[in-house]
Amino acid sequence: MRLPALASAFLLSFAPLASPAFAQGLTTGAVRGSVRSADGQGLDGAAVRVVNTATGFAAHVDVAHGSFLVQGLEPGGPYVVEVRQIGFLPQ
Repeated sequence: MRLPALASAFLLSFAPLASPAFAQGLTTGAVRGSVRSADGQGLDGAAVRVVNTATGFAAHVDVAHGSFLVQGLEPGGPYVVEVRQIGFLPQ
């Protein structure tokens, strides 16, 4: 009878270590925006590049229906957003 009691005491001593881990805060960021010409038309197919100037991390997306969403960005920054489209100056 002593062995099961000892095993139970051993397992219960590690119970606090098995508690679930909770998120420690924000782990990624996102940038959402729209790209429009001077007359207000959405520039589908424009290339959007978001660069973290502190780390050099860059993400790229193409504009669809005049809008874009860049996800999975490192928290912090600063960031630079560049937009390029054939026939337009880079912004």
